[in-house]
Amino acid sequence: TALPLTDPNIYALYLLNAIVGGSSSSRLFQEVREKRGLAYSVYSYHSAYRNAGSFGVYAGVSPRMVDSTLDLVVGLLTELGQQGVSEEELTEAREQLKGQMMLGLESTSSRMSRLGRGELTRGFVYSPDEVIARVDAVTLEQVNELAHRLFVEECRVLAAVVPHTMQHDFTRYGEVLHD
Repeated sequence: TALPLTDPNIYALYLLNAIVGGSSSSRLFQEVREKRGLAYSVYSYHSAYRNAGSFGVYAGVSPRMVDSTLDLVVGLLTELGQQGVSEEELTEAREQLKGQMMLGLESTSSRMSRLGRGELTRGFVYSPDEVIARVDAVTLEQVNELAHRLFVEECRVLAAVVPHTMQHDFTRYGEVLHD
């Protein structure tokens, strides 16, 4: 689980997502793809709704890379939850997020989606200047507290799609509810 759209820490979540797996400079992309070559596609994402939210990690890997990829992803999230992020990572994520927002203003469909989502979920839309101010107001402590809260084992859920012929034991990642 993560934060609903109306949570005051939602901008801390946007920044945490950017650091975890929101770009080619993110921890997941660098560790899983660039350094180890375990996956071609790896990223984190969040979905925020009016009263609920989720945070997830996606990695498309070959069946023989499942264990090493899962071990690495779980290790990275655990480390983030325990040690947090650096001020440098937060600064980079801030600039990235603001840049993405400004580029999104150039796309009609992106602009309309932002306006529609704001009206439907909150009943109002923040101006670009208000969004930038909210992103800039996020503190390192907020991001690290959120990482600590989200990336603990009790909050973790694993869903894996593997070939039905693949014999795999996922129990080391937690309770298996269905094979």
